[in-house]
Amino acid sequence: MKVIKSKRNGNTMSLEVEASHEELESKFDGAFKKVSKKASLPGFRKGKVPRRLFEREFGKEVIIQEAIYDVVNDTYKLAIEELSLKVIDYPKNVDIDDYKENNPIKFRCEVDVEPEVKLKKYKGLKVSFEEKKAEKDALQKEMDILIGMHATYESVDREAKDEDIVRFNATATINGEPFELWSRENQATRLGVNNYGNDFDEALKGLQKGDKKTFSVTYADDFKTADVQGKTVDFDVEVSEVRERILPELTDELAKKIDKECQTVDEWKTKLQNELDSRFENENKQQKEQVVFDALLEENPLEIPDAMVEQEINSSLMQFEYSIRQQGMDLKQYMQITNKTEGDLRTDLKETSLKRIQLRKLIEAIIEKEKLDISDDELQKEVDSWNHESIKTVDDVKHSKSHDLDILKNNLLDQKVRDFIIDSAKIK
Repeated sequence: MKVIKSKRNGNTMSLEVEASHEELESKFDGAFKKVSKKASLPGFRKGKVPRRLFEREFGKEVIIQEAIYDVVNDTYKLAIEELSLKVIDYPKNVDIDDYKENNPIKFRCEVDVEPEVKLKKYKGLKVSFEEKKAEKDALQKEMDILIGMHATYESVDREAKDEDIVRFNATATINGEPFELWSRENQATRLGVNNYGNDFDEALKGLQKGDKKTFSVTYADDFKTADVQGKTVDFDVEVSEVRERILPELTDELAKKIDKECQTVDEWKTKLQNELDSRFENENKQQKEQVVFDALLEENPLEIPDAMVEQEINSSLMQFEYSIRQQGMDLKQYMQITNKTEGDLRTDLKETSLKRIQLRKLIEAIIEKEKLDISDDELQKEVDSWNHESIKTVDDVKHSKSHDLDILKNNLLDQKVRDFIIDSAKIK
């Protein structure tokens, strides 16, 4: 095998490769075995026709063509290996010379490869970032939500207001046609939750048991119920009950119900505050990373082949499908609910997939340029942080069925280079 020519144009390599006639002829026997499997002649079982008779009846050209295919395939792989190309798709525009006996066979092709990364600025990136701080009443709001989960409801003889549960019978129509989804007796909604939209909840406020009302609601194009998006629904409603939300008194007993690890209200408040602080810290960290990495991408523009982006989209779509299956829904149901096609989902994923590839390639280049690695001490420190009952050393990880040392090392290296980029950034 000999690579006669290799020329790069962007992310596409043009190759011209030659296989010797000896390499080609070495494929003839294997090619005959392949093409003769389905051949049959009187007096011979299928696949058992002698080669001499096969060539007489069917010609030698079919064997030669199969051998050319085999040698081109093998030679292409050898050329890719010799040139250390990171190929991302099948070769295209394949052009093979006509066969001439005792002559080498030449072919040309183009192949898309991973982009070459030429790092520019990646240290000392200048970015603006303001940390998000918790509101003064954030703790109380969080407590109210959790306490509200233990609320009870009592029937009241008064006009409905926010937070009340209203039971009602309704007839709903769209353009005069019955809308069965919302035409039912003994429906219920909590005012302020907007299950039927904010305008619907506003129309129920001030009504009490026995009241009737006719009204219309026009829904936005992105309303959560796909069947009414961009449509006007006419309602005839009769209120059958108004139930008031009664919040329980905050006691040590209630605190224990909300969180079994807490024995008192003070313990619960302290734990909740720590969780809020941790949540804000993580959110700020993620947002700061996003700002810095956006700056990194802007300073180091990188063209990514379409095939590479499509592969990333495929992977993201598979992960998304797996995620919603865990929630008891398949992709078809999700698309029906959201009124989206698979093409819409792929379009939604395209930008994030492109950025993910660009960032990954830049990180790989920075690791190589900075000669970053994970030491045995760093690996051991990570293992120590697990506090695992049986996995105490790096050797334990090597022999573990539930952990992979290479994955662990790659994850730590990825975080190390990310920290390196962020720590060197000039954030104001």
